[in-house]
Amino acid sequence: MNMQFALVIIWSSLVFCPALCFWVVRLVGKNPDKSLRRPLIISVGSLVLLSFAIAIGVSSTISYINFSALGLGYFAYCLIAASTQLIKNKFVRAAAFFVTNTPIVIGYVMATVDSLGLSFIVGDYAESPIKVQRISTSLTCEVHHWGMAASDSGYTVTLFESWHLLPIIQRRIYSVATNETHPTSGTPHASCENAFIQMQRDVTNQ
Repeated sequence: MNMQFALVIIWSSLVFCPALCFWVVRLVGKNPDKSLRRPLIISVGSLVLLSFAIAIGVSSTISYINFSALGLGYFAYCLIAASTQLIKNKFVRAAAFFVTNTPIVIGYVMATVDSLGLSFIVGDYAESPIKVQRISTSLTCEVHHWGMAASDSGYTVTLFESWHLLPIIQRRIYSVATNETHPTSGTPHASCENAFIQMQRDVTNQ
């Protein structure tokens, strides 16, 4: 995947989504006839769905879709955070505003002061795999490099299972990392073959 595209999506989301959402909420607040109920329900549903997909390892085989989904998810979160301005009780409003907007402030810092660190983080996820191996019709192995000069580095071997009815959807079913800087941390010399064998052993032992 083009790292610049991924970085533009993440950086733009961190910088512009909060301002846009706060403007929308302020606009709605001045027009009582307009309601945020439906957008907020959609936002909460989208965040729950995205969080669930991340938790169980579901993603798309197309990286552009994954990063776009993250951008939309952040927009949904910012809309929820901005809507705390409309809470009538001032103490609850202040507490909710502080809790929900702290991650947004951190995002702004990463997008501005620590933009180099952000580019390294995005780069680890946006970088194309150094190896892709088809194990079966529904099972694919990918090897991704991670790390940088100032920190530990290595690679991660991940097994993905695809859904034959919708091939662009995949689920991470096994992952093992090798730390090449400190070989004792993680699994030494991980490969697609031994990752598949280890996964079968784990399934058998369950």
